[in-house]
Amino acid sequence: MMKEILACVLGLATLGLTIPSEYEDDLIFRRAIDGQCKAAEGTGSCQNTANCPGMSYPTGLCPKDPKDVQVWPCHRTRFYRISADFPKQCCVKITCSVPSAGSGCCRSVKNNGCSGGTFHAGFCPGNTDIKCCVKSTPKSPAPPPPPPSSPCTVAAYNKLMFSDSISTFMAAKKAEKPTCFNWNDDGCSCSPDDLGEHDFLDACKRHDFGYRNAKNMGRFDATLKERIDNNFKDDLYDVCNEFSGWQSYKGV
Repeated sequence: MMKEILACVLGLATLGLTIPSEYEDDLIFRRAIDGQCKAAEGTGSCQNTANCPGMSYPTGLCPKDPKDVQVWPCHRTRFYRISADFPKQCCVKITCSVPSAGSGCCRSVKNNGCSGGTFHAGFCPGNTDIKCCVKSTPKSPAPPPPPPSSPCTVAAYNKLMFSDSISTFMAAKKAEKPTCFNWNDDGCSCSPDDLGEHDFLDACKRHDFGYRNAKNMGRFDATLKERIDNNFKDDLYDVCNEFSGWQSYKGV
């Protein structure tokens, strides 16, 4: 754009013509976007007011740039208009820091405001109208509480299945605690629940507990199956061992 303007000026000068003075300063000497400007509080750049993070001055520190810029083409005898949006005000950015609030920018209370933030006095140069604007930082939502830990752990399973006595296991089964374990059973299935005077039902119930909960926990494999079956056999032997002498056949 500037090259075209300069070429036009040189061409007109060669022809002995002149550009009307009302356009000369406006076209050739206009301050460019982001061009430097000076204000009482410091050096800034010409910016659109809405884009200025610091102080903007409504006074004419930046040349008045109309939206319709008139251009004198070298090969025409009339003006063409092209649309261009140019900045209007001088923007000076001065950072500031408020110990209790954080970092921000110095802004004019009257001219700029502090949208989405709070003004703090005493942290910026200039008159009392210039204050530090610190934007409010939205608080991150609190993380959700961790889910309660399940009491149905591997350790709890192993204790009920392999360490506790059959009577302790049956007390837990009667109370169904922890409730997260599967306490259902189908007795001794195809085998009789008792032989003579002695009952093998409790041993069968613990055997069902072992299978069902190991599957629910994703732990059921050949090794654990063998351990559950061996524990079942030990529980059955414990019933048989309650007999002695001629009575022992009742536990077989």
